[in-house]
Amino acid sequence: MFEFFIMACLILFTGYYAYFLICVQIGISKLSAQSKQTLQPFVSVVVAARNEEKNIANLLSTLLRQSYPSDKYEIIIVDDASTDRTSGIVLQFQAQQKSIVLLHAIASSQKTAGRKAAALTQAIQNAKGEIIITTDADCTVPHRWIETLAQYFSEETAMVAGPVAEKTSASVLGNLEALEFLGLITVGAGLIGSGRPIICNGANLAYRKSAFKRVHGFGDNTNDDESLMNRMVYQHAGTVTFAATPEALVTTASDNTLKTFLKQRIRWSNKRGQYEDTSILFSLITLYLFFVFIAAVWVLAIFNNGWILSALLALSTKIILDFSTLRTGAKKWNQHISMPYFLVAEVFHVPYILIAAAIGQFGTLTWKGNKIA
Repeated sequence: MFEFFIMACLILFTGYYAYFLICVQIGISKLSAQSKQTLQPFVSVVVAARNEEKNIANLLSTLLRQSYPSDKYEIIIVDDASTDRTSGIVLQFQAQQKSIVLLHAIASSQKTAGRKAAALTQAIQNAKGEIIITTDADCTVPHRWIETLAQYFSEETAMVAGPVAEKTSASVLGNLEALEFLGLITVGAGLIGSGRPIICNGANLAYRKSAFKRVHGFGDNTNDDESLMNRMVYQHAGTVTFAATPEALVTTASDNTLKTFLKQRIRWSNKRGQYEDTSILFSLITLYLFFVFIAAVWVLAIFNNGWILSALLALSTKIILDFSTLRTGAKKWNQHISMPYFLVAEVFHVPYILIAAAIGQFGTLTWKGNKIA
């Protein structure tokens, strides 16, 4: 009876995993690589920065070299209690370009509140643009980034998500991280294309200020861009689309350390009570159970040879589905998939998801030294 239960659950959840990734691939095929609007609304680019003296100059340089008319956008940097030269570097750029605005984050009285959410909200409240574009201080944006995102907005559009890629790295961990990042962005884009927005990344995100206000901003959540996106859809603030073009691809830096990687992914996995649409939580739990049962079968195979074939079939199915989905995303954004790194990543993918997701639900979360949950 026990063996029948395990096998039945494995088949059931593997079927859902296959259905989920097939929907992602279909969604990717529906995305438009061409923006349709020709209007040039005033845009506010907002960035929350904390101890980013090594990165902020590079970001500002790329933001000031945009194809978008210089009188049609502003750059708002919120220094979130940095202890390094972040503000000084911003001021140096501000002396040369008046479109740059430097704000200092107002400390929150809530001990567990996410300061990054408060910093971004402060920037948005001071923003002159109806279109808000967010990125991170350690990112590099392409020449036509603002222009491309702005042109994806129609009258009914509330949010436009964009692709993000890890910068090229010489380290093994860096390459594995980049591959996993590609997977997340591909899934997020495919779900948006299929009309089921769940995942996005604040390093490349744009939305209407009016839509942000309509759903009460980040609310009680800790700078969760995905929750913001889901509430915009659930509360009918407007549609969500994806800028599926390499011209919108933002690249981000990585520390390439296991500790920072795990801390970031654990923080991302924290979704405690952040979805108003309960069907999203159901979907995520079902996917998590697929990982639970594929791990259970491999544990059984260690003690019982009769489970080896089932374990190999389950893993093989996952590998085929994952590679097919990653290849779809890689083609869309001109990225490369290294087969050796992919196979190594697949070995660690199941235990990594199980551990990171579990800790994310029950552990204490921090952002650059600040407790956020």
